[in-house]
Amino acid sequence: LTLPGLAPGMRYAYTVTGRGVTAAEGSFCTPPAVAAPFRFAIYGDTRTHRARHAEVVRAMMREGAEFVIHTGDLVSDGRDEDDWQDFFDAATPLLRNVPLVPVIGNHEVQNPLRSGVGNFRRYVHLESSGPSPELDAVVRYGDVRVVLTSSYDDWTGPSQIGRAHV
Repeated sequence: LTLPGLAPGMRYAYTVTGRGVTAAEGSFCTPPAVAAPFRFAIYGDTRTHRARHAEVVRAMMREGAEFVIHTGDLVSDGRDEDDWQDFFDAATPLLRNVPLVPVIGNHEVQNPLRSGVGNFRRYVHLESSGPSPELDAVVRYGDVRVVLTSSYDDWTGPSQIGRAHV
């Protein structure tokens, strides 16, 4: 979702409504325009134990992160819609207020045939800057750049090497 015209370093409140949808409120912070301190959280391997995932989410909420990086294995089986629902049920209190920037893990892929990739792309929308659309990304927040990549991809091509050094 792109929201043009937002001022840097500001917190914005929003409400999601729709027919047949329970209204949900949240907020997010835009990146600062100049170098400034900020907080982010990084976690991963939430594929099992929904209650423990929810405990981690509550702990991260207390830290005041402006975005969250997930290192992969969001779910046990990327093909299973119930697994995705469990992930979002546990993570929703956090995700209402901070952007999630995840990397695909082997449990989302579920080789052979990479059949779980479709669901990852369905639920995750990152601007692609790597070999696999929406599976790799370079995210900027203020003066920080984070390179997120799937370990399944080949980053040795000249166009990928150039992007990694920009």
